Amino acid sequence: MGQMTLVYVALGLMFVLPGCLAIWAGLSGSQWFFDNHSYRYLINKLGLGWTRFIFVVLGLLLFLAAALVIIDPLDVMK
Repeated sequence: MGQMTLVYVALGLMFVLPGCLAIWAGLSGSQWFFDNHSYRYLINKLGLGWTRFIFVVLGLLLFLAAALVIIDPLDVMK
């Protein structure tokens, strides 16, 4: 396994794992996740439904970022 392969795997995981967490939290509405005081402000301003929607969109954007790392359309990683 080459050095660039490890870089691709590391960068991909840095986007995919948080993306999975954001999508899981948004779709399940996990009380464990949304009872955190860090998200209370967002829930108070937008409501739980919109906050969950934002987390799903954020997760999808993180998946898109991981795909762009793998596809590398601008040949930045070469």
